[in-house]
Amino acid sequence: MALSNSQLVLQICRWEYNTRIFSKAFGSPKLACFSLSLIQIISSNLRNYYIKETMEVQKQMETPFNDVLVILEYGIVAVGALLVVTSFMRLGCPFTEMIYAEAARKQKKSK
Repeated sequence: MALSNSQLVLQICRWEYNTRIFSKAFGSPKLACFSLSLIQIISSNLRNYYIKETMEVQKQMETPFNDVLVILEYGIVAVGALLVVTSFMRLGCPFTEMIYAEAARKQKKSK
């Protein structure tokens, strides 16, 4: 059974938590963390490279391109953007509370 990248990282983290083997091998927990992070980034980039190479070798199907599809695509994107903006306005953007709180503090100070 092959492990996904996140499952493998989770198992390595558990192993390190229980045994402290990487901290001992690298001399410090910070160095071990940086080294394992670097290994993960390199392996992810390697995986992406091999996936890209494999996809370039595969046969490709011609995609239909006409003006109606382009207009439909832009329309779908516009509706999606409208839904996102309106939901942010309705639910409250995470930063609006900070802006309103700061404005209220300034008003209290000026009174």
